[in-house]
Amino acid sequence: MVHWKSKTRGGTRWNKRGPLLLTLASVPLVMLDLTRHVLQDGGAWIEGSRMYRPGCGHADVRCLSGIGATCLLATYVGFACLISGVLWSADVTRKLRDGWRRAARRDVD
Repeated sequence: MVHWKSKTRGGTRWNKRGPLLLTLASVPLVMLDLTRHVLQDGGAWIEGSRMYRPGCGHADVRCLSGIGATCLLATYVGFACLISGVLWSADVTRKLRDGWRRAARRDVD
């Protein structure tokens, strides 16, 4: 759907392909931590790739290892790219602006 919409969109290359690129970039970012978990559980990943540092008394963000912090950040950035790409492809800002203007005109009448 995002690719089809990019064919009908006008403007610069970034305006045409931006939603598709953001959506495509989101896939490896979101999948990074999941792939690390699967490979680590299967024994195919290096031993020092734990999410948390060993011996830390907390089980929250304060105890994340370097790999854990990287995977956490990649996941959040990936979801932000996915949401941005989908909303951009759906042209949500224009639809909200037009709806707001229609509602404002009805209030005046």
